[in-house]
This record gives sequence, C-alpha cells and structure tokens, in this order.
Amino acid sequence: MTNDPAPLPRPAEPTGSDALAALARTEKRMVRLTFWQTMLSVAGALIAILALFATLRESEEVRRQTAAAVWPYVQVQMNDFDLGDEAALSLSFTNTGVGPAKVRNLRMEIDGQPVPDWEGLLARLDQPADSPYGRDFISHRVLAPGETVQVFSTRHPPLVRALQAAIRREGTVLSLCYCSIFDECWLARSDAERSDPAPVAACPAPGPGEFAG
Repeated sequence: MTNDPAPLPRPAEPTGSDALAALARTEKRMVRLTFWQTMLSVAGALIAILALFATLRESEEVRRQTAAAVWPYVQVQMNDFDLGDEAALSLSFTNTGVGPAKVRNLRMEIDGQPVPDWEGLLARLDQPADSPYGRDFISHRVLAPGETVQVFSTRHPPLVRALQAAIRREGTVLSLCYCSIFDECWLARSDAERSDPAPVAACPAPGPGEFAG
C-alpha cells in the first residue's frame, strides 16, 4: 500500500482588505513617480527660461557695445568776429563721434518763428536778397566721423551784425536732428552749446517747419 503525499495547502485567497492595501501601495508609487516627473519638468522649464534670459542679456550687451562703437555726436558751432570794417560769421556742424550721423532734418527759428530757407532768413533780418553769403546743404545726408559741414558763412558786415543781434535774442534756435545706423536719434540745438544733444524717440517728420538747408 503506497503512501500518497499529503496535498499542498491551497494559498489563501486575498481578502478585500488585502486588495485595498495593494491598491493603496500602487497609488503611492504612482503619486511619487508623478511628483518627480513634475519636478523634473519644472526644473527643465526653469533651466530653459534662465538660458533664454542669459542669451537675451548677452545679446543686449553686444548690441550696446556695438552701438557705442558707432555712436555719432554732432555739435553746432558758430564762429564770428566784428572789427568794424571787417566782420565774418559762420555756422557749421561737426560730427565728433565715432560713427556716422544720418542727418534727418534742419530747423531754424528766428524770434520763435520758423524760417524756411536762407533767402527767408535774409528777409526776416531785413537784409537785401543779394547780400553776399555762402551755404552748403546738410539735410538728408550722412556726416562721417570727424566731418564738418559749414552750412552758412558771410563776410558782409551788415549781415553779420544782423545775424549776431538775432542770435542773441531769445527764440532764435538752429537745431539739427540726426540718427545713428541703429536709428537711435538725437537733437542738437544752438541754444544748448554746453549740453549734450538730447536723445529723442524719433526725428520730426518733414513738414512746413523744416529748413531747406
């Protein structure tokens, strides 16, 4: 008579509480996994933002350095003398900066009123139309670094004295608006000789007040 082996005990079937515990453990693992995935995503986004910020700052610094390397600086100059029998007066603009200056427009006011051109200036000063003087044009041209343009000159004593008197009066201004190659613009004025040209958002558009010179 053979002895049959005793049957193995059947594994206990999981109870409802065991299943709930297993589900809870799974959910915890998934929560931990989702948390770290979220943290990694946030960290990646922060790194990307910081890299973009650094790139933008570097680009802005390069742009500032480049702009400084081509910075124009236009000065208004008046030279005159009156020795009685001899007199002379000249008006000129010099670019003492390191970059080209794109001249947008020139404006002149006598006693607060715009003057359209040099002929109009003579009329405003009650000077004969045939008064001798020399002129050059500067509007809508480019001044190279170190370049000087003498826009007006005369050695006619009556005209020199009339101009000197007008320049001494308040409301007489010769102004020039110019821009760099990056379209950063400034306004140079004859009544602000001891001040730097003032930065402006843009030069005035051509219009009735523009001087043809």
